[in-house]
Amino acid sequence: MKRRVDYMIPILASVAIVAIVAVMAAGCRLQQGEKPQVVVSIAPQRYLLEKIAGNKVDVLCLLEEQSNPENYEPKTSDMMKLERAQAYFTIGNIGYESAIVGKVRNNNPQLCIFDTSAGIKLLRGQDADDGEYDPHVWTSVKNAKVIAHNMLLGLVKLYPKHKRYFVKNYDALSTSLDTLDRHIALQLAPVKGCTFIDWHPSLSYFARDYGLHQLALDNGKEPSARDLARRIDLARKSGARVIFVQRQFDSRAASAVNKQIGCTAVEINPMSGDWAGEMSRIASALAATAR
Repeated sequence: MKRRVDYMIPILASVAIVAIVAVMAAGCRLQQGEKPQVVVSIAPQRYLLEKIAGNKVDVLCLLEEQSNPENYEPKTSDMMKLERAQAYFTIGNIGYESAIVGKVRNNNPQLCIFDTSAGIKLLRGQDADDGEYDPHVWTSVKNAKVIAHNMLLGLVKLYPKHKRYFVKNYDALSTSLDTLDRHIALQLAPVKGCTFIDWHPSLSYFARDYGLHQLALDNGKEPSARDLARRIDLARKSGARVIFVQRQFDSRAASAVNKQIGCTAVEINPMSGDWAGEMSRIASALAATAR
């Protein structure tokens, strides 16, 4: 009898493994009427992708609007989103993405990964010795058009039967982005060439698009006291009239520094899911300095 039990152990183990795999496969398989799921990294991406995907796809987001992408660490629930998803649309240059992509591929080898920033000309930091690329590509309406087109290509590859639907939605989105771009350019024409202060350097691409100069106080890193003093001196001499502060960073430090500069402080959230509304708010705050 003992030999029979020993003989049965590997068979039972194999059956158990097959059962587990079957359960996992059933969990990943779409139920009748259930929409496929795709994942994006940040809420502005979700804004754009939902405009194109419409009611054909559920778009899940890893980062909440109030999260700081520079210290974000994916939770188990975030990894589960990626394991169940059919595609991951990355923003392309945020550090945590490269840290998790390997794990994601191991856990979900079938997952399609699309870099939505492909084709965008990246900017470097404002300091001459800073070799890092600026990851905030989504804070540009022109870049948003590139991101949206990459999303369209990804969706058509995933779900070719909905191509006409996606293209129609993309065309409508592209038209609205062109309108927004023209409106912002008209708003900011009177302040072209002016400088604005940003506690965190999130608006480099926005500044490039409309001929403005961004002076970041922390430049994406915690500045030394000496470096911060130098930046404050530059800010005073720049003639800037507005300083942008973000919810994801230390607004108390920004307020303390601004007492030495004397700009109008405006709170912004480049991570907002209301992407178009946030771009308009930023433009309006800058345009107001011309009055």
